[in-house]
Amino acid sequence: MKFLVCILIVFGMINLAFSKAQIISNNAVLEENNQQSSQYETHAPISIENNTDFGVQAQNEGWDGDGSQSNPYVIELYKITATTTGGALVEIKNTDVYFELSNNLFDGNSQEIYGIKLNKVKNGTILYNVVQNCKLAGIKLLRSENNEICGNSISNNGIYKEISLVPSWVLYGWGDLYGIYLELSHANLITNNTVEENMGGVMLSDSTHNFVSKNTVSNHLYGIGFINAAHFNVISENTINSNTHAGICSYFDRAHHNLVTKNLFYGNKYAVGLRGRNNTVSDNVFHDNSFAISFGSGVDHEPWYAPEGTITNNIIYNNSQSILLEYASETNVMNNSIFTNQNFGLEIFSTSNDNIIKWNDFIKNNPGGESQAIDDGTNNEFTSNYWWTS
Repeated sequence: MKFLVCILIVFGMINLAFSKAQIISNNAVLEENNQQSSQYETHAPISIENNTDFGVQAQNEGWDGDGSQSNPYVIELYKITATTTGGALVEIKNTDVYFELSNNLFDGNSQEIYGIKLNKVKNGTILYNVVQNCKLAGIKLLRSENNEICGNSISNNGIYKEISLVPSWVLYGWGDLYGIYLELSHANLITNNTVEENMGGVMLSDSTHNFVSKNTVSNHLYGIGFINAAHFNVISENTINSNTHAGICSYFDRAHHNLVTKNLFYGNKYAVGLRGRNNTVSDNVFHDNSFAISFGSGVDHEPWYAPEGTITNNIIYNNSQSILLEYASETNVMNNSIFTNQNFGLEIFSTSNDNIIKWNDFIKNNPGGESQAIDDGTNNEFTSNYWWTS
């Protein structure tokens, strides 16, 4: 078993190395953007109303492309800085032509403004931009589908110093305070972005089938959030760290069938806190968080439910608390490696029942205590777990 533990620790280190490589890659993109700063052309805010308007402006501005998939419109190398409040630095509405918004610098100048706003837009690519200092969301997608947000640096957006005393749980659902905010938007790809030091990182509200992958999401109140009918989203291969309330969380119990997989979590309060049905947390690495995984209540202590979930194949070590099941039922906790956490490796509250805990390794958790797990619920089944305390 010692050999197995060594393998697991090495696997965790490999995951960490991959995540560090991802951060280095993202930083290289930012360095490239900074090198391009001398090439930026100062430009006024851009507002596009529809496909026809896009074509007219492209011709007048000399933007490359014709809006086809093989030859998209390209808006690039602009520096747009807010001089007044309201609206967005770039707002595009009612389009399905193909376009790229790439290698630009968007600075909100601490005004109440969006960086980039897409409203009823399909087939857009937001690529390698710097979006910063907007009091509203850095990038907002509203009723938009099949867009890509890739390789951007998104920081210091959604910052309202005037509401700094408002309780954090109130701010959670305020999507306009996030670096990236999707509302009623589906099948979008958010990948390889550095999202840091906004009020919140990425918010999915009433948005489904989105893929959030290979991003660095750090130093927010909330890293990645689900609210309302946010279903069938995949959160994969991200580095999620140093978020003061939660790395990933859902508010209310209406976010179902979401997959959180192959991410690295460290330095968060609640690394993952999920409510809703059939959510899965698998193949992640958790270390040095206050709470690793919470199904059911936890983040805001409200009794939202998390039935029929899955927690599997995770490596969970050196956290204060490991796995909490509260208002969780029929959840499978299987094949996890849970070791050297300060408190219980697993805590099941009295509100949780009919859960299956099987084939997990519990190693040196809750040092000095009598047990590595506590079960105050009913009809929870522990089968074929390994327990090592010495």
